[in-house]
Parts: sequence; structure tokens; C-alpha cells
Amino acid sequence: MEQRPAGRVLPAGRWFERPANAVVVSRAESAENVFERKRFRDATLITSAMGSTTPAPAHEAIEIEKEQTPPLWKVVLLDDDAHTYDYVIEMLMKLFLKTIDEAYSHAVEVDTMGRTVVMICEREAAEFARDQIHGYGADWRLPRSKGSMSATLEPAPGGALA
Repeated sequence: MEQRPAGRVLPAGRWFERPANAVVVSRAESAENVFERKRFRDATLITSAMGSTTPAPAHEAIEIEKEQTPPLWKVVLLDDDAHTYDYVIEMLMKLFLKTIDEAYSHAVEVDTMGRTVVMICEREAAEFARDQIHGYGADWRLPRSKGSMSATLEPAPGGALA
């Protein structure tokens, strides 16, 4: 019997990585007539019927567990006249680890369009990002700046992880 690397499956002559949440529903090899069922998520292994006299078809079925994917949310930075481009660029680089070019593009977009999407993620992370924007503080470069920029959350199209 051919040795297979752990965590890999050989369906129809091709090697591929087994997803972390994969379930091998059944496996039968006509040469050894081995039948087994493995559930990798719960780390259970059930082996049955070795050496059966009835030849079994050589096949391997993989079933991916369908997990509920959480909806995604956009973190939208809103424009105002109390913050400079430098403030927006600095904030996006510090809070969202944007490059200077990415941060500048967002600064231009928020200035021209009135808004820019700085992040798309799950709700908890989106709320945290919005709160970080709200807590960043006033732009020290402008005396009329009295506080942080505004941001809001919007549901992302599709609403779930792909």
C-alpha cells in the first residue's frame, strides 16, 4: 500500500491539501478492502471492515462542513473640513498599517467623494476600527479641529466571507 503524507488526500490521482474542516466520509481501496471514516475537526477516527471478501470500489469522498460565515462590514471614513491630509495619512498609517501611498489615496478619496472605505471585516473588528478612528483625537495642525474624524459602519455587499 502506498504511503501518503499526513494531512493529504489522493482523489482521482491528484494530491491536494485537506482543508482544516474536511471530513473524510468514506474510503475504500479495492486491493486491501479497507474502509474507514475520519472526522478531523473532532479528532475522531473510526476504522471498520478490514479484509472484506466483497471487492469495494476505489474512491474517496470529501465533504466540507458548511460553517456559518459571519457577515462583513465596511468601515467608512467620513470627510470634514477640520482635518488635514497629513492627519488622515498619519491616522491611516498608524491605525490600519496602510502604506503612505494607500493612505494618500484614501485621503484624496475622502476629500473628493466625502467618504472612503478603509477596511472590510467582521462586525467586532469593524466596531473596534471605528472606535479607534473616533478616539484618534483632534488634528493639532488646525486650531479649528476640535475632535476626531467620523466613521460609520455599513454592511458589505455579499455580507459573508468567501
